Amino acid sequence: MSALRRVRSFYATQFHLLRRWSGSRAAIARRILEIFAVSAIALGVTVWAIPGIRVREPGSVIVAALVLGALSALARPVLIGLLSGFSVIFVGIATLVLQTAGFALLSRLPGGFQIDGLWSAALASLVYSLIDALLAAGLSIGDDDSFFGTLCRQLAVRHPFAPGSAGQGAVVVQIDGLSAPVLRRELLAGRMPTLARWISGGMTLDEWQPLLPTQTSASQAGLLHRRNDGIPGFRWWEKETQRLLVSNHPADAREIEKRVSDGTGLLTGGGASVGNLLSGDASRSYLTAATIDDPARELRRSHVLDWWFLSPYSYLRWIVLSVGEIAKEIVQAARARSGPFRGPRAFPYPFARAATNVLLRHLTTALVIEEMYRSDHRGAREGGGRLSAPLSVRRAFRPRPESRDHVPPPLRQDPRAARGRAQR
Repeated sequence: MSALRRVRSFYATQFHLLRRWSGSRAAIARRILEIFAVSAIALGVTVWAIPGIRVREPGSVIVAALVLGALSALARPVLIGLLSGFSVIFVGIATLVLQTAGFALLSRLPGGFQIDGLWSAALASLVYSLIDALLAAGLSIGDDDSFFGTLCRQLAVRHPFAPGSAGQGAVVVQIDGLSAPVLRRELLAGRMPTLARWISGGMTLDEWQPLLPTQTSASQAGLLHRRNDGIPGFRWWEKETQRLLVSNHPADAREIEKRVSDGTGLLTGGGASVGNLLSGDASRSYLTAATIDDPARELRRSHVLDWWFLSPYSYLRWIVLSVGEIAKEIVQAARARSGPFRGPRAFPYPFARAATNVLLRHLTTALVIEEMYRSDHRGAREGGGRLSAPLSVRRAFRPRPESRDHVPPPLRQDPRAARGRAQR
């Protein structure tokens, strides 16, 4: 009986996450119809392409599509939970074996298919899987919720605790070079709906005047390590060491963090650093210049690479979005050549833009989602489902003191901007 309850709880969690990322019951119904429509088309192409398969009755294609679609939707999460911890290859092999068995079973049912042998069933399973993945990816190319919702359902399989609403923590997002006037203009234009929803729901938008220098490494050092002494710019020549330091070079970023860190940075106590220059003494760092040695080794500590190989949407989505980003850059560069500002945008810049705006954006978002799951899982295991934010994070986001002298340098408020502060 306990096994039945575990199975029921497992699929209840999967359905809850599907509904949460889909948005409504109507969206779920549309998603289910899409799954079966894609399954029917993939099956029709498979029957046409494989000589060893013959259809006895045309209506049996619809029934078979329902069976194969349901089999894939129900079995795939279980296979991921059982096998992805060993190797993602095992998940792919097990999926093909299961679908081969499904085709063999359909051939034995009345009104089903006639399949010449096991080899034809295995070949049909391979063709069906490829067509199904391509069609599903094509339908979800522009749907971020579907894309990252797949990751969340896989994380729920890998971790025994689903994310709870009582978990406490903080996610800090730095948008490099974004000024308050530009932010307000984009909010009014409707280009930042999520941030607009946050502000209308109880959060505040404050302006802060950073001290000089205002560039990334000095600002991150102040925010993450509470000091930015000895960082005069993004790059500078040191007379004492007779070397040029560039903030985004890993060796130089490591040296900068060594100078400003005392081991008690903002992200100590279970925090994670994703895509930064400095780590804030985080327990785990990914794609962070100051701590990066081997990116592949870093990512192997994460479930994200498994998701890249397991997700049926990944490859086509990345290819199409990357091609679109390259085409957008070519058009925008041609327009810029006739304007007053002409920066270097020749090859290989279009490919660098595609890598940054597509691959790195998806990768960093996925890493942040995984860290949120990890934190909640750890909190549920240790404290009954609640996880307090690290002490340094709570200290950084406590109410502002009356005196400006107690505020970290990068966050000192400009008195001239105080009158224009937006606050509820």
